[in-house]
Amino acid sequence: MNILLASLMLLFTYEPADSAWSLVTLGSIPDRALLFAELAARDGGQAAIDFGLLTEAAGRFEEAGNYYTIARGSADDPLTADWLETRILGTAAVDTLILLTAVVSNNGPGAAGNLRVEVPLPIPHPPYQELDLFYCEFSTEESEFTLVHTIDDLPAGSVIHLPLIVRIRQVPHTFRPLSEPLPGLQISLGQLISIVRSIPLPEESAGPGPCLEAAELLTDAASNTGLDLEITGGLLRSGSGELLFHAWNTVRASGMPMDRVLFSVDSLRGFAHAATDLIPLWDLGRADGHEVSIYFIGEALDLTVDMEASYVDMEFIRAVLSVIPTFIPIPPILLAA
Repeated sequence: MNILLASLMLLFTYEPADSAWSLVTLGSIPDRALLFAELAARDGGQAAIDFGLLTEAAGRFEEAGNYYTIARGSADDPLTADWLETRILGTAAVDTLILLTAVVSNNGPGAAGNLRVEVPLPIPHPPYQELDLFYCEFSTEESEFTLVHTIDDLPAGSVIHLPLIVRIRQVPHTFRPLSEPLPGLQISLGQLISIVRSIPLPEESAGPGPCLEAAELLTDAASNTGLDLEITGGLLRSGSGELLFHAWNTVRASGMPMDRVLFSVDSLRGFAHAATDLIPLWDLGRADGHEVSIYFIGEALDLTVDMEASYVDMEFIRAVLSVIPTFIPIPPILLAA
């Protein structure tokens, strides 16, 4: 049985740095491969991880999550255990509230006034994600793609926190099986993979971060072939409960994601796959790559802006609303079509 399984695995061009055996090159996963992997997975360990990856690539997310959980119980290496926690997250549906907070600080000696703070408007990403703007301290009326808040006066040394709460309902989704030619695209799968692989990953970035820089480079490279890519901004979830800001690409015509950074270590998560450990929020390209921006007129000011992300306890919100219905001053705004 092990010889048969090993022979099948060779068909997937296994690479140590690629936990998905370059599955992006497959139009579909043979049932026979799944059968032999399932038999081997009964022993747990690496075989359980391998079968979890195959079933996840095949879109059988609940089954994949079960095998990742089995493998997690016997994982001795902390890095492997952390990776499995993330995969368990990524194969389960999400229904949660996320608090995004724009933080504006006046570090100068004098007061600052007439400030305009902008953040991209969070948008849903069908067919796998619904998004509601639950509450915000921003205006939604000035722009189709931007939320705005004006600050009349910000005293020296002061900090203001501007909250934005979104409700996310997201299910794991895969765009596999991938057929040739790719639907709606004038480029083959092999050509597209070659473009993704050609994008360098800088060890140090002079800009906001290597993920955004890689997404911008991939957008430019793809545009030379006539392929229109969006730079998607969102959050990367971890098993420890952290929410990290992240950027990747999406084919504008189909919504299919491509993540050059994740692709370098895991072609499953980095191409044509929308697991729920990645939460897309906005079209970051329309905001010039910034989650939050501040504008002012006049002499230079010593201001800093940042954005933070955390989970909100949904049961707490429901409890408060049941007692004080006006706790949230605006009704939920359904952005999903």
